[in-house]
Amino acid sequence: MEITIHRALSQLKTTQVLDALSNKDSKNLDPSQVNTITEAYQQNKFRQLVDPLDLAEKIRKTHDNLDALSVGIDAFLSESNAISHIDVDLG
Repeated sequence: MEITIHRALSQLKTTQVLDALSNKDSKNLDPSQVNTITEAYQQNKFRQLVDPLDLAEKIRKTHDNLDALSVGIDAFLSESNAISHIDVDLG
């Protein structure tokens, strides 16, 4: 929810900058000018998430390992549940 609010606010701020630079008529700006202004504003004002420990990749690998483990356990339990052992004492 916070991310959605932040995106909406950042979009509003970008629009305000474009309006200020074009005297409240940003529709008359050339698309290349809009892109240039927007990119420059976003580079200066917006934060980016930095992941120096590469946690996103480690989390992805852990999820993959858990999925593989789940498949292996499921296969083992399916086989185990399908086999019935009957011991008969004839003596």
